[in-house]
Amino acid sequence: MTKISFTSEYFIIDGKNSSDIGVDGCYLIRTDSEISYPFMGSKNIVSDKVRYKDIPYFYTVEKQPIEFDLKISLLDKEFNNDVLFDLGNIFAQDKFVEFRSADFWGKVFYVICTEIELITFGSFKGWLNIHIINCAPFCFSEKFVHTIDLTNETLPYTFEIDAKFNVQNVKYGNYYFPELEFELVNSSIAVFDDTETIDDTYLLDDTHTFDTNYDFSVFFSYLFDLEPIPNSTSFTLTNMSDGGRAFVFTGLQELENISVNNELKQITSNTGLYRLNNFNKLWFRLVRGRNLLQIYERCILQIKCQYPLYL
Repeated sequence: MTKISFTSEYFIIDGKNSSDIGVDGCYLIRTDSEISYPFMGSKNIVSDKVRYKDIPYFYTVEKQPIEFDLKISLLDKEFNNDVLFDLGNIFAQDKFVEFRSADFWGKVFYVICTEIELITFGSFKGWLNIHIINCAPFCFSEKFVHTIDLTNETLPYTFEIDAKFNVQNVKYGNYYFPELEFELVNSSIAVFDDTETIDDTYLLDDTHTFDTNYDFSVFFSYLFDLEPIPNSTSFTLTNMSDGGRAFVFTGLQELENISVNNELKQITSNTGLYRLNNFNKLWFRLVRGRNLLQIYERCILQIKCQYPLYL
């Protein structure tokens, strides 16, 4: 078991603050003086011994989730049946819930409690010993949502994302596959027809005058043909830091909304249509560190990230 030592009494589990648990809140207790911060969960090496060779044949590693014991005691109170009932509702859930500790600011665990034991010295005085298993051999960063609105921006539009993760993808290595959602939008920008010319005599002719307080957009609309930019039916997102890898959809409907889980390879459209055949099958991914990205269509884009982290 990977052992984590907590020095702060403040934690949050499933959205409930430790100060709000029990009668007057609770705090963590320590039974030893050592402070341990494991970098990751343990690993098992999968290998085979080879005859006449000292070095075994290596296949892979099997990672074990982070586990730890949480010891809590009520502040200046004794446990009683009502308090234990409430704590059971919090800690005995049959699902993984979010856990945060003041010892690991900015890092999130998703845990399930597998054992709960009340240790006392008689009556209800004592503490609860809670064995907790994290969902993975690592923790996670906070959730980040990068929102880009290209309704009125100049295209192509370039921006950056700094992907801060230090856990390799089991299958693909040093890549992170975020969720993303994009909505094709109308453009509020009109373009000038550059084939039109202005005759200088038009402006000098006494019969063609205009009020200086007049709306200039109306005036210039007479001089130029204002052509609205057509709505796009495609979407391209290119990661210049990943060898120009392009994430492309074509043949969509105008104003369509697409959600993509790149890790699970799932695509959802607000039209209800099957869109895998409209996709080039290059799932969007981020490299570790700086990612220089380009978008070529008018849309509202959201990229949702929660990076895996070794402590």
